[in-house]
Amino acid sequence: MAHAGIASRRAAEALITAGRVKVNGRTVTELGSKVDPARDEVEVDGSRLRVEDKVYLILHKPPGYVTTLEDPEGRPTIRDLVPPRVRERVYPVGRLDFNTEGLLILTNDGDLTNALLHPSRKVEKVYHAKMKGLVTEETLVKLAEGVELDDGLTQPARAEALQSTGKHTWVEIGITEGRNRQVHRMADAVGHPVLRLLRVGFGPLDLAGLRQGQSRELLPSEVAALWESVGQKDEGEHAAKVLARRVSVSGGGVEPIGQPMRLRPGARVESFREPPAGRVARTGREEPRAHKEARRERPTRPERGARSFDRPAPA
Repeated sequence: MAHAGIASRRAAEALITAGRVKVNGRTVTELGSKVDPARDEVEVDGSRLRVEDKVYLILHKPPGYVTTLEDPEGRPTIRDLVPPRVRERVYPVGRLDFNTEGLLILTNDGDLTNALLHPSRKVEKVYHAKMKGLVTEETLVKLAEGVELDDGLTQPARAEALQSTGKHTWVEIGITEGRNRQVHRMADAVGHPVLRLLRVGFGPLDLAGLRQGQSRELLPSEVAALWESVGQKDEGEHAAKVLARRVSVSGGGVEPIGQPMRLRPGARVESFREPPAGRVARTGREEPRAHKEARRERPTRPERGARSFDRPAPA
């Protein structure tokens, strides 16, 4: 019911226990009852439930937006960045802080969301952090081997210095945990506070081709790659086939990304610039990153099956 946009998960549970939900004509009051949306008929208060198609978006979040759909303080939210043509209610996979920029996945696929965020899956999130001062190789080793925080020692990570001016250092950090403000806290623990933070990778995905405020639908192959990153290749192949079939029926295709959105007055509009080559030091796992490989020139005829979006935020 939550996927269909009827109610939140908690409210949906209340509807079930109140006897207001029927499956194939029979009232269901037991929480956790299994249904197949493709075969079972679900009714809420006598109205048949129509399950939304699965939607998968990648968004380049600008600073100055809250990673929620609603904010009691009235601040801009990522809902403002969701293209109006996307009528399904999509939710962020994880969070980025108010002033943190970069890659967000938005979807209404709760199973994929839970799998990507589960600690046991160890899906890597990659950040570029502008850290105060000169970050030495010794400090990089500390970040990679684990830093003691107030909620325990961090798990092994990747840490690579990209560029340093002496006053600050750009560092690439790859983590597989999802602790609150983890990169900021790790940087504080080693004496180099974060001045700017951008997430550039999430599992097999990267920000290539997206500027601040832009979003696009994921390709079927990208959805399959996300499922494969959590060890569920078969589920990924099935999801990719369903998505590709829907795109084929609707006649959808790839649209040009176009220009970046107009940000709200006062918002920073600077785009992230990749630090030049000539890295200072590197430590941690030596496994090459998919998002680095994706920096090569993209094909002129991209795979069919996704749309790109460019929506100006409300004034």
